[in-house]
Amino acid sequence: MPTLYNAFQEDYIKIEQELATLKSKIWGLQQMVEFQTADEGLWLVTTNAVIAYLQQELRKLHHCIEQACTLANKDSKEEDK
Repeated sequence: MPTLYNAFQEDYIKIEQELATLKSKIWGLQQMVEFQTADEGLWLVTTNAVIAYLQQELRKLHHCIEQACTLANKDSKEEDK
């Protein structure tokens, strides 16, 4: 007969697995951002309005991903303590 402790343990294991999956996805996003940051073609100043808009939005996306990665890394370090 399952006990409350066993049920808690099963939930805890599932949460840990989901957390590991999310950390892996964030790490992948962070790698992509770092790769794109090194691509000089994405960061050139342009006079073409469409390309300028796309570059602006890409910079915003990079900023959001970097913030998420920073928070995830911070949370991960706090959990390890």
